[in-house]
Amino acid sequence: MNDSNTALRDKILFELYQQEGNYLSGEALATQFAVSRNAVNKAVTKLKSLGYTISAVTNKGYALDPACDKLSAAGIESKLAARRPGFRAGPFIVCDLTDSTNSEAKRLAMKGAPDGTVVLAEAQADGRGRMARNFFSPTGSGLYYSLIVKPRFDISKSVLVTAMAAVATARAIASVCGTETEIKWVNDLYYGGKKVVGILTEAISDFESGTIETVIIGIGINVREPAGGFPDDIKSKAGSLPLDCNRNELAAELTYNLLTMLDTIEERTFLEEYNERSMVLGRPVKIMQTGRRARAVGLTDDAGLIVQYGDGTRDILSTGEISITVE
Repeated sequence: MNDSNTALRDKILFELYQQEGNYLSGEALATQFAVSRNAVNKAVTKLKSLGYTISAVTNKGYALDPACDKLSAAGIESKLAARRPGFRAGPFIVCDLTDSTNSEAKRLAMKGAPDGTVVLAEAQADGRGRMARNFFSPTGSGLYYSLIVKPRFDISKSVLVTAMAAVATARAIASVCGTETEIKWVNDLYYGGKKVVGILTEAISDFESGTIETVIIGIGINVREPAGGFPDDIKSKAGSLPLDCNRNELAAELTYNLLTMLDTIEERTFLEEYNERSMVLGRPVKIMQTGRRARAVGLTDDAGLIVQYGDGTRDILSTGEISITVE
């Protein structure tokens, strides 16, 4: 499609989002963007074919259904402007389907995508979690999201980054969806005893200098129950948020939380909230790699999990080395 046509559609879509369901005349849109009424009509027709719920009424114009949940850069930017006036973020790149948003973000980062670029997808063909696990990513039911970060912090604090992302996600879900979630160290969020969020933080290294060039923070949220339910092999463990919410609004709030918290990550102010949301602290856990049992007793300043064994000795667990099950 011609880039100018795509740009016009994006501009019209943003204006329709801004109207929050009220009608906007075709004439006003044509005047605003210095195009013909026919060009506006063609753009709206194309948007409707792409899945946007837009009504057209003679002498009134066009209106976007506020309940329209199709992910779009315009939708996220509009919700961000409404929720956080003056806050700028992005660019936002939305795919109908990709292998995984983390993989796509890596490819874009290697081509020079700037700090703060966000990649989202309606569906993932090969969604990934920690330890090479798959993340079920069907169309229309989840928010599959990756943020490209050019680190201004010591990458040895990788656990801290993941912990920060967990708190940022929990805050966004609480704010937009009205649901309080619990954090299972270090990178999963739970509701009602089932996993509703997975976080995968990955890095791109400069082999010559041995430094980290880019960090990709990947977040998958099961916003609603997928059509047909979860597959048999995960339905006992996977869940979704209990209250439906707009995914564009959730993506906007998540972006705001991540970017503002990254600016102050070294201050570690979010760790207190992490502790409050933890579903493992003070409880017995099993360390899967060793089979040993212990009690989770606290976090280090870098979000490592402090565990105490039955003989009184303690250890510090870090991401990439273990997974745990709460007993």
